[in-house]
Amino acid sequence: MCATLPWHLLALYFGGFMRRALASVVVSVGACALAAVQGNLPRCKHRFWSRPLVALLFFLPPIVRGWRRFKWRVNLLSGTTPVRLGPAALDQPPDELPEMVAYWSDGAVDRYRFLNGITSRLNQSGWSSKTDSGWSTYDLEIPAHLWTRLRLTTVGEELEQGRKTFRCRIRGTWSFPAKLVFGAVSVAVCVLILTLARTTPWIWMSLIALPLAGWVFDEGRQEYERALAALIDGVAKEQALTKLE
Repeated sequence: MCATLPWHLLALYFGGFMRRALASVVVSVGACALAAVQGNLPRCKHRFWSRPLVALLFFLPPIVRGWRRFKWRVNLLSGTTPVRLGPAALDQPPDELPEMVAYWSDGAVDRYRFLNGITSRLNQSGWSSKTDSGWSTYDLEIPAHLWTRLRLTTVGEELEQGRKTFRCRIRGTWSFPAKLVFGAVSVAVCVLILTLARTTPWIWMSLIALPLAGWVFDEGRQEYERALAALIDGVAKEQALTKLE
């Protein structure tokens, strides 16, 4: 954590972080220099800039990855990519989505083509999405709203005669701003109760704010889950996939 980009940004605003940030920079630069010194470089290809280049290649990747993650989170917090529910999503029944949805293919469509179709439809519908970088347990992450994050996981099952079954799982979660707001509401309610409970007993009624806030966030999460499920159904129909009940 002390070598991440947000840590150094905190040091610009809070003096208490400055020493730790400087120490982490020194450790990072020292590790890169050590890697450059220990690098086994062929003599015929050795140049005066070879070892500094090795050190730079060790130093830059964490910064680039940290900046991409930081930029992604800033875009999510800014609320610039909310998704508007279309007519197909509004027509969905308000029932709870199944844990997993399966589609059958005769072999003409593979899982990557199916995923590419979903990603293309997301872009056309104004949904911003982030694909798996190889280290995640999901295929797509979608900032549906300021309060809601969706994650889509797909797996393919190979059947006889080249046929395939694709299984999709949609998981919606509260975003960091939603968790922050819920935590702030919880703290405010606790402070009010501890301060005014003896003189104003009815202050205990403020506890109702917690389930109400949770209900608002969960209601939005379920709506966007149904919207994404409707979008995936549309892609499956376009690619002549059969939905398995």
